[in-house]
Order: sequence, then structure tokens, then C-alpha cells
Amino acid sequence: MDTLQGVSATSLLTLYVRAIDASTAQPVLGDKKAGAIWRQVKESIDYTSWKTAKKSYYGILARAFIIDREVKKFLSLHPDSIVISLGCGLDTRFYRIDNGFIDWYNVDFPEIIHLREQFLTPHKRIHNIGASLLDAAWAKQVDTIGRPVLFVSEGVFMYFTTSDIQKILQILQTNFSCFTMYLDLLSKYLVHHSKQHDMCRYMEAEFTWGSQHGKEIAMWAPRIKQTDLLSFTPKLLQIGPWYWRFMAPIMYILNNRLGIYEYKR
Repeated sequence: MDTLQGVSATSLLTLYVRAIDASTAQPVLGDKKAGAIWRQVKESIDYTSWKTAKKSYYGILARAFIIDREVKKFLSLHPDSIVISLGCGLDTRFYRIDNGFIDWYNVDFPEIIHLREQFLTPHKRIHNIGASLLDAAWAKQVDTIGRPVLFVSEGVFMYFTTSDIQKILQILQTNFSCFTMYLDLLSKYLVHHSKQHDMCRYMEAEFTWGSQHGKEIAMWAPRIKQTDLLSFTPKLLQIGPWYWRFMAPIMYILNNRLGIYEYKR
């Protein structure tokens, strides 16, 4: 695991959370694949500090649950879709939502893709692309064949700068004629507060971008229309400690949201 540094190393955080959840009596996600990977890597990781990070633990689960739900909704309408995970990390969403028809593309740094291929058996409908999202060449490797396209990005854009995000949006618009995009949005308040974050403060990764409503995406790329904004907070309050409900107003302000967008050239 020493090969993962900075932002790439945060992929271990979400893997850890999904794995611990899978071992509980009443799991939120029930991600057995994450549990299997974690059992292979945990001896090489010092995760002591993560055990007390309850906010991140439940926050990551709530976020993944809502995104899973929305992806399943999309696939119920478009079962033969291409799903592209932007900055996939060690995500195992494919195994939670696969309907038997989709093609799934994982895009992330080469070291992340190499690690995925060590622990995940090749699958004929899973395609791995080792590249930076800022390198337009990765998009040329996706064969949509006229099928519906869904981009999913979870826990990624918060580490990009504004100019980085604008470049990624340009890459998407240039290479894909139409798509739907589910984008995880960090609260603006938390930008530059990585050192106060209960998990990330132990890692060399800093938040650099956030949005309260996600409208900036449509401002930077006017052909991309925002169609919805969903809060992860209701699910967080449902699965977290009961006393968090007294902090609900603050949590609605500070917690991440899911921006939903549509693009047609």
C-alpha cells in the first residue's frame, strides 16, 4: 500500500468503511467484495485512527447508499448503459448494482488501476483505464456505441481545483455527445478544513473545491443542465447515532450533496 500517496491513498478510507459495514449484523451496503479486498490489505495499513472517525464512517455509507440508489434508478430506465466511474479508487459499486447488461469503465491513476487488478478478477464488462482525468486520451478508450452514458464521481472533485474541473467538463463534452452525470459535492465550508476532517487529517490530501448547490457546473459548461440536487443527510440521520438528529439543521448545511446533470450536444 506504500505506492498510494496523497489523494490516491484516500481510496483506502472508503474501502475500509465499506468493509467494516459488510461485517456488521445489519449492513447498510453489504459490500462483500470490499470486505474480501480489505482482508487482503489491512495488515499493511495503519488504520487505528480511522476507528474513531464516526462522522466519516456513516457519511461515506450514506453517500454510497444514495448514489447506489440513484444509479439503480438510472439503470431501470436505461438497462444497457455505459457507466464510467471518474476517479474510481478502490470502489466496488459495479458488484453492488450490476444488472447483467451494463459495461463499466474505471478511470483513475495507473497505480490505482494496477492495485485494483491485483485484487479484482477480470470481468468481460469491466474496463480499466489507468490515466489522469485531466488527460483527454482516456476518453478515447471508451466505446459507447450509441448507448446511454452515466458518469459517476464520488469523493473525487473535492480534491480538484476550479480550472481542473473546467478542463474535465470540457473533456466530457468534447468526447461524448450526451450523458448523465452524478457528482458528489462537498460543502464549501469544508474546503481548506481538511485538517479538521476526522479521517483526512491523518493523510496528505486537502480539499480544494466545494459547492453548496452545484450550479457552478452549469455556469462553467452551459450545455450541462443541473436537473436535481439530493442531500445525503436524511440517510445519514437514519443510520447514524440517534442524538445526531438534534444537529440536523447544521448537518444539512455541512454534509455533501449529490448533483445530477444532463448534457446533450
